[in-house]
Order: sequence, then C-alpha cells, then structure tokens
Amino acid sequence: MYVYVYAAIAVLTYEGHLVLEMDRGAGGTRETRKKWLTTSLQWAKDRGWLRDTEDLLEVTAIAEEIQLTTREARKPREGKGDLKIMDVGEGWGSIGIAVSRMPEGCSTIGVDRERFLDQGDLHGTITSRVNLDLCSEGSKNVLRRAAKLASRTLESFTMIWLSPECRILTAANAMNVTKGCTNGRLIMDKRNTMGPETQEKKEEELKQCLEAVENQMRALEEENETIRFALENPDTSDLWDIPGVVGRIRKKKLGWRVIRVDQCAYGRKCKKPTKILTNMRTWEPKGITGTGRCVHLKCGGTKGNKPGTGQGRHEQQMIASDPTRKPREGERT
Repeated sequence: MYVYVYAAIAVLTYEGHLVLEMDRGAGGTRETRKKWLTTSLQWAKDRGWLRDTEDLLEVTAIAEEIQLTTREARKPREGKGDLKIMDVGEGWGSIGIAVSRMPEGCSTIGVDRERFLDQGDLHGTITSRVNLDLCSEGSKNVLRRAAKLASRTLESFTMIWLSPECRILTAANAMNVTKGCTNGRLIMDKRNTMGPETQEKKEEELKQCLEAVENQMRALEEENETIRFALENPDTSDLWDIPGVVGRIRKKKLGWRVIRVDQCAYGRKCKKPTKILTNMRTWEPKGITGTGRCVHLKCGGTKGNKPGTGQGRHEQQMIASDPTRKPREGERT
C-alpha cells in the first residue's frame, strides 16, 4: 500500500505540488533522498503515471531539486548560536537583539500570528518566524505547538520569553478613551466615541488577546518543571489583574515570582517600569545599575544629568505631557 503513496508523492513533487517533509529511512542524506525518489518514480513510470518520453534520471534530478528548494524555503531561520530562546509575541524583536550579543552564541525563534509580527527593518537578521495564532486551541499546549513548528523540542530551548499584547493591555489606553481610538477594556467606557464597526473590531481583538493570555498561562503551568520562562508587561498593565494570571501567581506550589524592573536600568532612555513573571527562583535583576531599578545619574535615562535639582528627569518620556502630542492609533491593526 505504501508504495502507492510514495509514488504519488514523488510524482507530485516532480510536478511542484508538494514534497515529503522528511526522507524515507535514516539520516536524510542525499543518497537516501535519491533512492526513494528514484524507486518511487520508477514504479510510477512502469505503471504509466509518467510519459514514456520522460527520462527517469532527469525526472529524479528535477524532483530532488524542487524538494531541496521547497524545504529550504520553509526551514525556520534560527540565527547564529547553539542557544535558542523562544520569543512569544515577538514584536520588534528586541529580545533577539539583546541575546544576539551573548558571548555564548544565542538567538531567538520568534512566535506570533502571521502579519502581527512587526520587526520592520530588523526582520531577517536575527530571528526566525513561526506563524502561530496564540489564541487557537490544539491537542497540545501553545508552547508545544510552537516548538513543533520550529522543528525543535520544547526542552531544547534555553528559556521562553513571553510578551502579551501590551497595546491592548496597557493603562496608557486611558489617554485616548475620548478620541475614538482606545483599546482593551476601555472600549467599554461610556466616554468612548468610536463607531460601531470599529467597536466590534476592538471587542474581537480584546477577546482574542484574553484567550491568547489564558493559553500561554495554561501552557506555562503545564510546563513549569520543563522550561524556564519570563513573561513581561508594563507595571500598570491590565495583564496583572486578569484572574487567570492572578490565580496562578498565588499558587505557591508553582513557585512563580513577580519582579519589578525599570527599563532605564538596562540602558533605555525612559524609565518604563516593568513587571516580569518568572519561574526562575534564583534570578535577580542587575542591569547597569546593579539592581535592575532606576538609580539617578547611573541609569540610561539620567546618566547625563548633573547632580542636584532635576537629576532624576529622564532623557525621554514614554507618554508626552502635552495633549496635542499624545499618541494616536490609525485603523490598521
């Protein structure tokens, strides 16, 4: 029975319709690849599946080339280094930038929904993309499915870094609640002025965001003894009030910790207080200040200041104080 299947796959490979994910037999060497292709295509030719005028050696060479090219195009780009970090909710790929500088050799495998990834000009230099809808369900948890799509085992990752959608969960949404372009729970605010069509889109976004968060939290709980993880979001994010997050943090048996850091302590010019949820029991933040927290005249945002009045003012602010300069959001999501 299997000979029919492999012969059909070989012919469809030759015609450019599909390829076998891995070669028959052990090793996946060129000899193995050519052997099953040649054998299968010969079987197909003997039964009239190929034209009599088609040369078997030429057909096999074409099928092999198509197979190699197709596989290479679909192979995850993992960057340099043996250490791999799964970056869930990859965004601009900032984690990939950071870990690429590690002397041990490390890179990220980014996981996000197709077209939600947003590395801009950085795309293709340090990270690979795994297209996975984080709010989808499957027979395995979302982290296991992501690892499989990356052709790796979950256990092979050095750690998992997660960044749930802060655009939807951030408290900064409050500034635009009366402008018709807010996000998250504030789309239900009575002051909201957005139209019904936009409102419906925003409600669906929020629903999917919460489903994705629950999927990630469930996976982290299931894999707590399998992998190290760190999940970050702004200090005032609505993420930290979601029942599924709060409830798991309170489970003492999980041993999870919430650690607060300031991003200026890692070189950023604005303070941006951030919370990190992790199961790494011995990790303590350091950064350039030694504590992972803002230290005036030492952190990235104040190191150029002069001692005295105003020494704590950071070079950049996350949110402008002038109402006319506050961020707005367009229709594209």
